[in-house]
Amino acid sequence: MTDVPKLASGVIDTVSFADYFADTFDKFHLEGFDGRRRHSLAARCGFDESASLFATVPTVTSNIYLTISDGDGGTARRVLATLEDIEAGGSVEPGNVVLFDDPALDAVGYCGVLVALPGIFNALGHVPWTMTVQDVEYRLLAVLFLSHEEHLVWRERGHDALMEHFQATNRDLIHFGVRAD
Repeated sequence: MTDVPKLASGVIDTVSFADYFADTFDKFHLEGFDGRRRHSLAARCGFDESASLFATVPTVTSNIYLTISDGDGGTARRVLATLEDIEAGGSVEPGNVVLFDDPALDAVGYCGVLVALPGIFNALGHVPWTMTVQDVEYRLLAVLFLSHEEHLVWRERGHDALMEHFQATNRDLIHFGVRAD
């Protein structure tokens, strides 16, 4: 059984960096139909007051999912918890795209997520790919929300084309539906 407070502390120590994120993390949990709690953390970003870092604290899986977003915190935490559920039934790997039929995501123009290494977000470039807490190794994976157009680029032309599309459109990886000027 996972020692949730100890793992949460390890996650905080691993992702906290300089002034990128607030010193305090709020703790949340969602309870699934199976009665298991999905734990998560949230901290305000120091570089964008409207954005937060969200991280899972897994209890039966080995991936820790991270995202930075100015979107609705409840939606972000629910998506990350769903990834944890998907992982419990199989595997979630860097490069995977997961689609969601979620009205809250659809309302802001998103249809799913891309799972990547933490460095996809500049503010997470310092985060290692793995961490060990109480002799258990966890993988840290970034989650990036995808628009319908971005999903189509990924599906038709692949991962590299999607990265090129992000550069060509000056994609702001944090803001929901907003491109940087």
